[in-house]
Amino acid sequence: MDKQDILKIIERIGVVPVIRAESPDNVIRAVEALVEGSIPVAEITMKVPDAVKVIERCVAHFGDRGSGYFRSRQRDPC
Repeated sequence: MDKQDILKIIERIGVVPVIRAESPDNVIRAVEALVEGSIPVAEITMKVPDAVKVIERCVAHFGDRGSGYFRSRQRDPC
């Protein structure tokens, strides 16, 4: 899937759920629920413990739907 495909999905569904969970298993359960609910995109925050490994698990289980990350120049106020 390329960026244009992902943007089309986001435009179609009108939302990008953000997952910020206490544990990797909670992230997997949240992604499963989103996929079952026909929402095939989500942002997994880097605040999740072992976030990169969790993203890798999601890619292995659900397929790569445009994984990646960015860093903000500003500190997260949360």
